[in-house]
Amino acid sequence: MNLIKDILFHKKNPGTLGFFSFGVYQFALIFLLQWISRTVFLLHRGAAGQMSAPDMAGTWWHGLPLDLSMTCYLFLPVWLYMFFCLLLRKTPQWSMTTGYLLLLTVCLVFLSAADAEMYRVWGSKFNRQALDYMRHPDEALASSSDAAWGILGFELVVIVWLYYRISGLKRPSPASLSVKTATLQVLILPLLVLGLRGGTGNVPISQSSAYFSPLQAANLAAVNSGWNFFYYVTNKSDKVNPEDYNHGVPADESLILFGKPSTAFTFTQTERPNVVVIVLESFTAGVSQRFGGKRNHTPFLDSLAATGLAFTRAYAQGDRTDKGLACVFSGWPGQPWQSILNEPDKAARLPSLAQVFGSRGYRTVFTYGGDLDFANMGAYLRNSGFQQVADLHSFSGSRESKWGMYDGTMFSSLSAILDTLQKPFFAGALTLSSHEPYDVPGPLQVQGSKPVHKFFNSIQYTDRELRRFFNSNQHKPWFSNTIFVLVADHGRDIGDPDMEYDHPGHFHIPIVVWGSPLLPQYKGMAVNRVVSQTGIAPFLCAIADSAAATRFSWSAGLLNPHVSSAIYFYTGGFGLVSDSTALVFHNEPAGVVFQRGNSKIADKLLRAGQAAQFRLIADYLRF
Repeated sequence: MNLIKDILFHKKNPGTLGFFSFGVYQFALIFLLQWISRTVFLLHRGAAGQMSAPDMAGTWWHGLPLDLSMTCYLFLPVWLYMFFCLLLRKTPQWSMTTGYLLLLTVCLVFLSAADAEMYRVWGSKFNRQALDYMRHPDEALASSSDAAWGILGFELVVIVWLYYRISGLKRPSPASLSVKTATLQVLILPLLVLGLRGGTGNVPISQSSAYFSPLQAANLAAVNSGWNFFYYVTNKSDKVNPEDYNHGVPADESLILFGKPSTAFTFTQTERPNVVVIVLESFTAGVSQRFGGKRNHTPFLDSLAATGLAFTRAYAQGDRTDKGLACVFSGWPGQPWQSILNEPDKAARLPSLAQVFGSRGYRTVFTYGGDLDFANMGAYLRNSGFQQVADLHSFSGSRESKWGMYDGTMFSSLSAILDTLQKPFFAGALTLSSHEPYDVPGPLQVQGSKPVHKFFNSIQYTDRELRRFFNSNQHKPWFSNTIFVLVADHGRDIGDPDMEYDHPGHFHIPIVVWGSPLLPQYKGMAVNRVVSQTGIAPFLCAIADSAAATRFSWSAGLLNPHVSSAIYFYTGGFGLVSDSTALVFHNEPAGVVFQRGNSKIADKLLRAGQAAQFRLIADYLRF
């Protein structure tokens, strides 16, 4: 008992045990910081509200191994400092250890709050996709502009002040070099090594050790934010092990989701019409009543849907713009990890609409108001066969918003480019004003200070600019012989039911095909069965080269009546939707976390989804 008192209350005994107990105290403070960081993740912007009391308790228990591992990593510099002080017979400086502790406090609290913000928007913590985005600080800051920086600042001030106070409760003892002191210090090192690698097993500790619940919010809360961040920073390669996704389902069971490769269905009445594909940033179906939403923020898009060919139950394949581009123009599904655009050599091997149309004598162009170097989008577009690519650097004048040029400026540039192109042409465009921070010109059309109100206002702005683009070009010679395809890159959570980051409502998007060349039977037609964003590529092959549709093996096209289901991927799993049934599957821990509709159909869909995911891994590794 006296020994324990000597270790804990060493001010009366500034010898060997006192010097050692100061290190124990520092270790305890660093460990406590891990729990404070988890509390920040849970409470900052309300992730805790999605959990029950048992789930909340589980985050602390199952997160303990990673917390200890991170504590050991962070304590190593303190151990080294004390060890050298011991060898040199110098008393450790309180200012050194306190300064280090306060620096850790700022970093870890900031990382936890950033993870909370990322979970709110992406449904995940820091990952390789976020690491890639950090290479573009302007765009990364623009994406986080609606984060609760004021709340974070307050949290930091309070926690740093508290830590400054408690770190002074125990001061360093003189470094007395003796056999006892040296032995204690040396024995600490192997314990630290065991702690940081998670024990004596052959496999070091990983994020999966913290996963314990079918509720993703609880799993992510259990994962130590600091450990997770440094893992991705120091392990930049993304090696995919196919067996991690092998559930023993034959590959051909995935065909119910995509159909067998086939030629495209004819839907135009003129030969070789122009094609313009406009990818609309974050245009969730939830902002349009015509596509099943509760709001009416896209009146012009809805008017095109009323007179064109509208797909009212379409689903995006992924959750980011770069994944959306690969899906729309290459028919490539989203992935349960980073975008394929993160590996330009693989993305360059994808089939593409630009190649199909370019090989048939079409002039191919792409226009975007932002910086296409972001997320390797420019490399993908150029490698995929677009002969002319215009982005922020092609515009005259200064940047108009944090992301680049307003959508009105981009549409004006697109009009000017299309006026000069030889016919026929295949053009792509990507809007950006409806991306955070929703920076658009003109008076507010939607009142309110919340981010969702700003989002609705930006959607209305882009919809107005879309109307202006169509109205200003409708009397030009090329317009009457052009097919327009309007599709969202991905969906968004706007607070409605079933719109959580992994649920079907989050991925529900509009697809509209419009133009004079449409066959009469398709004008004003609404397709109400489930279709996938991957169906756009084989669908458009009917215009340039029907046989080329078989290159896009992840869909049989939008008009195939034999397929009425869709799969989508998010970080860590996939979801499936059919006309009557839906489910969500997490890869780790493996299991269905959401299901509605017919259970027999759900079982069949699940097997198809597992087979599709395994097949996707094989295709990905083949490139």
